[in-house]
Amino acid sequence: MAEIVAGFGVQHTPFFPEIVQREGPQCETAQRYRAVAEHLEAVKPDILVIFDSDHLNTFFLNNLPLFCVGAAARTEGPNDETPAMPRYVVPVAESFAHHVRAVGIRDG
Repeated sequence: MAEIVAGFGVQHTPFFPEIVQREGPQCETAQRYRAVAEHLEAVKPDILVIFDSDHLNTFFLNNLPLFCVGAAARTEGPNDETPAMPRYVVPVAESFAHHVRAVGIRDG
């Protein structure tokens, strides 16, 4: 059985990396994200489940699902025009993602 070891909610905007670049690693934005990173290191989760808004980057009003589960071997981003944001390629817990999707559909 799975155990939830932590939960986080963070403000986000594509401008945060630029703010940190401009104001430095001691600015409030950098400190808040560093605190989340430190907490993640402390709890050492096996899997991260991330809830996010697509912000109309991939889906649009004529095709906007109620929920979407990324079920692939990996994902990369950001998927928008965020110049100061580094590009990441991260692994996905693909079998877990398929399970979450199937249970979500089954349970409505």
